[in-house]
Amino acid sequence: MRVRPVEKAAERFVRQGAGAKREKGKYEMKEKTNRREWVKNAAIIFLAVMLVLTLFSNTIMNYSLPEVSTKLITKGKISFEVRGNAIVEANDPVAVVTDEDREVTEVLVYAGQAVNEGDVLIRYAPRESAELQAAKERLTSMEEAYRRRIISGDLWKEAEMVESGKMPAYEEYKSRLTELMDKIASAEWEVEQRKPGSPERESGEKWLTSLREEYTSLKAQALTVMDLRDEYGQIEAQRVLVEELNGKQLSTEITAPVGGTVAAVYCLTGQTIRAGSTAALIQVNDKGCIMKMNVTREEAESLMIGEEAKFSGGYYSGLHAAISNLYPSPDNPEEMIVEFSVTGEVVDGQAVQLTVGARTTEYDYTVPNSALRKDSNGSFILVLTAKQSPLGTRYYATRVDVSVLDSDETTSAVLMLEKTDGYVITTSSAPVAAGDMVRLAGK
Repeated sequence: MRVRPVEKAAERFVRQGAGAKREKGKYEMKEKTNRREWVKNAAIIFLAVMLVLTLFSNTIMNYSLPEVSTKLITKGKISFEVRGNAIVEANDPVAVVTDEDREVTEVLVYAGQAVNEGDVLIRYAPRESAELQAAKERLTSMEEAYRRRIISGDLWKEAEMVESGKMPAYEEYKSRLTELMDKIASAEWEVEQRKPGSPERESGEKWLTSLREEYTSLKAQALTVMDLRDEYGQIEAQRVLVEELNGKQLSTEITAPVGGTVAAVYCLTGQTIRAGSTAALIQVNDKGCIMKMNVTREEAESLMIGEEAKFSGGYYSGLHAAISNLYPSPDNPEEMIVEFSVTGEVVDGQAVQLTVGARTTEYDYTVPNSALRKDSNGSFILVLTAKQSPLGTRYYATRVDVSVLDSDETTSAVLMLEKTDGYVITTSSAPVAAGDMVRLAGK
């Protein structure tokens, strides 16, 4: 059967339309497939990132937490002792004092040397004593002042009377002055009886004037002579003193006034010692030495009279010391002074290191001193507590209030209000408070 051209064209159009639909469907299916692949890939990436963050979140968080070091709370012993430095002092030493300014030519002893009474300790250069020099200078000054007075007052006659010893005595001056006073009184009465302007009155007035001038001159002479006599007498006394000092031989040696041990020597060869200075100290053998050490009041409460000290930091042959007294420091109200009686080979001023009050006590709970903390509520420690979580073990700082029973240089014994075993935080890389999460050092 023969197909018409129109039918063929229609058939061809139908076939083309069906092909186009098939191509469109294929494209749409491919687009949907691509979208599903993208969503799947995004989900895989998201889940991978979440898995990484979940796996490493513990490590990341740990690096942001304070790192702490811990120590196990244990039963332990507390060792207590008071350590310090002390200076040895001679107990009631005998001071060897020089009474003159002297130049030292030789020092024959040293600190710690045994001496007997009368042993020569120091030799001086020979010289006039300072007392003699001062006496001579004073005599010269007095003589010069005496001469200036004679010259300025033209008192040659009076000075000759004083120096020769021929000056009238006090009674003689008294008698002559009394006689003149009587004459003056009589002359005044005579003048009053004469008529004013008469020759007899004028003659009487001249005589009265003459008597008064004689009285004034004699009185001045008496006073001057007496002053000169006193001054000259002082000069004579000073001359006698100079002669006496000249007769004294100034010693060139200083000797030990007592037997004992030289505690200290305070002069050197070639040095000049001033009058009144201490040249040496001698410790009488049966009196021993003392030494003093400053301690806190808390430390002093643990010390007892009679307790013996131990020495460190050197070799001390046969040295013994025991507490002889405890009393408040005059310089610091927060301190006490521990005084020791000392026997052995030591010298005044020697520094020693010692310990005293050593004892050891065992306690149920001890922690390092670095673990102790304090606030307005009192002393406390931070104990490490662990809690389990899906991501691992978490550590927290937990406060435990304590009372400190005893301490030494490194450790403290504590009484815990809540019985707690485990580890106490001793140090941290950042401030830590109760309840904070922390991480262990090295983890």
